[in-house]
Amino acid sequence: METKSKLTTLCYIEKDEKYLMLHRVLKKNDINKDKWIGVGGHFEKGESPEDCLLREVKEETGLTLTSYQFRVSELLENLAVSSLPTLESYNVSLVLNIEPNLPVIQADKTKMSQLILNLLRNSSEAIKTEGIIHCSLTSQENYLVLSVKDNGSGIPVLYQEDLFEPFITHKQEGTGLGLPICKRIAEAHNGNISFQSVPEKGTEFTVLLPIRQPL
Repeated sequence: METKSKLTTLCYIEKDEKYLMLHRVLKKNDINKDKWIGVGGHFEKGESPEDCLLREVKEETGLTLTSYQFRVSELLENLAVSSLPTLESYNVSLVLNIEPNLPVIQADKTKMSQLILNLLRNSSEAIKTEGIIHCSLTSQENYLVLSVKDNGSGIPVLYQEDLFEPFITHKQEGTGLGLPICKRIAEAHNGNISFQSVPEKGTEFTVLLPIRQPL
């Protein structure tokens, strides 16, 4: 008999500033019996947290989630750790600075992962021999601010004006698609991306993401 996973998900479904809560009364050995709580349950084999969340919501409420909020700080930390072997192969060090107690935001987690990985890859490829990438996540008024800064080769002035246009690249092996994709993802979340670059000194990309999406 397969042992049930100890890992669980829990989410709170909100609409019009009202929350859907479940009254747990059916299971005899439920530690939450007679409580009103959110929607969630145990992971099934091979499930990601997102897969478990979507399945549990569908099974328990009949609803299909189309978007949900999560902590970008946790996503950034996980992606940074998973990227370390690749960065080290480029002789690149990663310095991570995450402001504590950042709010959750409503975003597409897959797209956010793509944006962060594209920026980390872009910075690592800009460093010719060895260098440092400084990656930070902070809050500023109503925005989360993601910054990825490197001390690489910088972007030639000739390419800076059209940097976010598809197929524009100054790299010999680049496709010119990574940064346009980042721009599209940021704008799809009602945010924006900008950069500052000094040739032969380095580049900093800054992404602003609204903490609350417009209705």
